[in-house]
Amino acid sequence: MCSVTVRVKVMGELLVFQKGQILCVRLGVASVAKTATSLVVLTAAVSRVMTAYTNLGNTSAKRNSGQKPKLSERDLHTFNRITSKNH
Repeated sequence: MCSVTVRVKVMGELLVFQKGQILCVRLGVASVAKTATSLVVLTAAVSRVMTAYTNLGNTSAKRNSGQKPKLSERDLHTFNRITSKNH
């Protein structure tokens, strides 16, 4: 008898396409368990995607997430002006 190992992904590793697949299958009246098994993801990931969709209206990260720029727009303008004079 042969055993098969399936790697299951958590939400942090899901692509936008996979989140969309989860959303479509789940909105198509499939249960959380059936959605998870058909797309080979954890049921927790399905629940998180659906919760994000219900609460935020989308499944992607916030638009302003991430590290803020070190230099302001004014600093960049000054830097460009100084460096262009030197060359």
